[in-house]
Amino acid sequence: MSRTLFLIDGRYQIYRGHFGMRPLTNSAGMQVQAIYVITDLLLRLCRDLDVSHWAVAMECDGPTFRHQMYDQYKANRDAMPEELRTQLPYIDRMLEAFRVPILKSDHHEADDCLATMSRLAEAKDMDVRLLTRDKDLEQVISSRVQFLDEKNWNLYGPDELLEKKGIRPDQVISYQTLVGDSSDNIPGVAGVGPKTAVKILDHVEDPFTLLNDPVPDGIPASALKKVRANPDAMTLSKELVTLSLETPLQQNPEDLARIEPDHEALADLFRELGFRRFLKMLEPAEKVEADLFSGFDSPPATAEPTRQKASTAIAEKVDYKYVDTFEKLDAVIEACRSEGRFAFDTETNSLDSIGGFAVGCSIAVQEAEAWYIPFYSPTDNCPLPKEEVLERLRPILEDPSIGKIGQNMKFDAQVMRTQGIEIQGISGDPMIAAYLVNSLRGRYGLDDLVGERLGHSMISIKSLIGSGNDQISMDQIEPEKITEYAAEDADFTLRLSDNLRKDIDDNDLARVYDEIELPLIEVLTSMEREGISLDEKRLSEQEETLTEELNRLESEIHEEAGGPFNIGSPKQLQKVLFEDLKLPTKGLPKTKTGVSVKAETLEELSIRHPEQILPITILRHRSLAKLLSTYVQALPQHLHPVTQRIHTDFRQTVTATGRLASNRPNLQNIPIRSEEGRRIRKAFVPNREGCIFVSADYSQVELRLLAHLTADEGLLQAIHDGVDIHASVAARIHGKTHEEVTKDERAAAKAVNFGLMYGMGAFGLSRDLSIPVAEAKQFIEDYFQQFPAVQSWMEQTKLDAAKTGEVRTLYGRRRPVPEILSRVAREKAQGERYAINSVVQGSAADMIKLAMIEVHRQCQLEDRDCRLLLQIHDELLLEVPIQEVENCRQWLRDAMIHVMDLSVPLEVEVNTGKDWFDASK
Repeated sequence: MSRTLFLIDGRYQIYRGHFGMRPLTNSAGMQVQAIYVITDLLLRLCRDLDVSHWAVAMECDGPTFRHQMYDQYKANRDAMPEELRTQLPYIDRMLEAFRVPILKSDHHEADDCLATMSRLAEAKDMDVRLLTRDKDLEQVISSRVQFLDEKNWNLYGPDELLEKKGIRPDQVISYQTLVGDSSDNIPGVAGVGPKTAVKILDHVEDPFTLLNDPVPDGIPASALKKVRANPDAMTLSKELVTLSLETPLQQNPEDLARIEPDHEALADLFRELGFRRFLKMLEPAEKVEADLFSGFDSPPATAEPTRQKASTAIAEKVDYKYVDTFEKLDAVIEACRSEGRFAFDTETNSLDSIGGFAVGCSIAVQEAEAWYIPFYSPTDNCPLPKEEVLERLRPILEDPSIGKIGQNMKFDAQVMRTQGIEIQGISGDPMIAAYLVNSLRGRYGLDDLVGERLGHSMISIKSLIGSGNDQISMDQIEPEKITEYAAEDADFTLRLSDNLRKDIDDNDLARVYDEIELPLIEVLTSMEREGISLDEKRLSEQEETLTEELNRLESEIHEEAGGPFNIGSPKQLQKVLFEDLKLPTKGLPKTKTGVSVKAETLEELSIRHPEQILPITILRHRSLAKLLSTYVQALPQHLHPVTQRIHTDFRQTVTATGRLASNRPNLQNIPIRSEEGRRIRKAFVPNREGCIFVSADYSQVELRLLAHLTADEGLLQAIHDGVDIHASVAARIHGKTHEEVTKDERAAAKAVNFGLMYGMGAFGLSRDLSIPVAEAKQFIEDYFQQFPAVQSWMEQTKLDAAKTGEVRTLYGRRRPVPEILSRVAREKAQGERYAINSVVQGSAADMIKLAMIEVHRQCQLEDRDCRLLLQIHDELLLEVPIQEVENCRQWLRDAMIHVMDLSVPLEVEVNTGKDWFDASK
């Protein structure tokens, strides 16, 4: 599921707080209700909606560009009351203590900041929730950008806008232009109210077309007269109500990730303002319940499910020890052996597990008791020699019968590999456990989880190393001073693991946790540590080839356009396509600046006008330019200075379906559809001489899983026949033999086979195959007639998800689908798509992870020297000595096809090559 950005309209919330509730004064007699409401909102967002990204938009200091345009803009507004103005400095301090990013831009209003950031976030595949009631912002509403009611968390999107006002989001500017806004002193069209405006917009997209003849039928004569009476006022109104989508902002959407608040600053503010109830939230032993805000006119409790509270109170006294003798170290080791498990955490001088080093580790075997074992001191007075400490720890760390628990244990395992120790027997990772319990949460940091589930505020690392220009690293701190911080991490990792284990068991997630995700940590640790080599010379040659082709395409584009222009400028491209070439725009998606020139539009234009080569040529130019900048030029920057290899970060807690994500760099997104994209793989070569790559790729795994899940006789038979499955499906639909199936019929069958799992409908199929919607609809109907059990399974899956709010994979992985419970039709449909897709794709994710675990185990056998390097969707890439290749082919295929017992056979394609490109053919 995509990330969600919560954007708060600061001015609206401040005024809502001050005027929307009865006056609230503190002991000093100062009114504080605006501060209180803002604080309440921020706390509830954190508590109820698990915010991962947020920001507050504030008004700029001084006049805006609208005041320069119209000196009467907002001239009728009363000055801010003094009792509200005195609260503003405290609101600023409160936002700073919460560490909420502030959106603010000179000469622009908060609305402009919100509109611009909304569009930026949408482009980054994020959902946006606007906490505002400002009607101007209705113009940025979309399926992904919606208003959020701060009282009950209800959404207000395109459907609600249409129901309330009778208009679509793309009509909001025209609507506001006609009706004006008395609160902002925007004139609009005199005598035109909401009903008349809707009536006008039912017949014209742009009210300015009414200034000229002919006039469409249905426009009331009186309305036409009013529109034509003052065109200047209408022009001015449109300029005033149109929000800027290019407001200069200092942040990008990714910069708005929520971070831990400054608890000390919040506590000081709460005491100063007399917010005793809020203050109790910061007291570890006194976690308050849902009645936190009782006694004030605060918004009602959310209807969302509340989070689980800590099952036990946090111990007030802890025993954290500094290990400075071998006697103490031996006692720690003996405690670990006696208990049979322990929580483990490393302290390092860097987040680079290969280039950095460990300065110490902490261990806990029971609640409220932990030890810090130093490896290093900046003043060379470390009490124990590092080498001997590590040798004494080695037996318990490498003993698989002693369980190890760690928060993000993969990192600690990599750190210890740098020290020459391979951690075995990983039995718990709270980060992964929390992800399995709720894969939509998005943030699984120790501090957040401990605060939420155990009611404890962890020691901030900034208290040790500082921040900003004054920040230092752990290796610059005397080890004794690290003890409390490090020991607390181990202590609460253990507590959190036990707390989450109950949820794992109660939610029937033990199988996927114990048999897939935990064993996978060791596999990923090995893969990431090994890395993969890159032939920079090959990339340099590709860069030269791509640059030449881009230059050629640019010349061709300019020649077709009749002259040079900036290909990367949407405005200039709009002019070339729709003004110079006069391509029809009917039915094409619109933006605030005109007709969209995104890829979908260019593809549509190339279909409508096959004689016009400009759209398809621009698409190719864009594709090659992205390849050049994103991969060919960027990949060498990811070579590690120590190993001269690429060490991608495989992340287990990112996707809602359970698939692994790849980061820094993302090797899973290297394009494979184009020849140029595939050739990037030629630059990836084996690490060791005498080795080649062996690639093993599941064939049509999701389609085979669909056949198993649905038990559809026709689909099962098509797979068991062992022939071209897409041609087989097409043959059944059209009543033909395999030999009679045409290329187009097979392509349509393939599109439906895979599209169904992603919620593709008739419109999507028609677009993909360039066929009429009616024909696509008929094809889908024919498909379901031939494979009725597929449709029955899909419908039953939707019904089950609507009852439980979740779906499960074959292995029991849970994916919540809250959207399916929505009253908004579009969101509900999205939830239904998630439900179908998550079962199939999630089961495929479980399968490839099980395959990785088994393949890694096979690689570790004494008589083998194979190494698993990469996982890309349904493909595994191994580095194998040439003399072992034939043997590897056999055991690799056998290992992968037997990881799951299905009613259909699994197929694995195994290929070899001297580089990744050749191995993946």
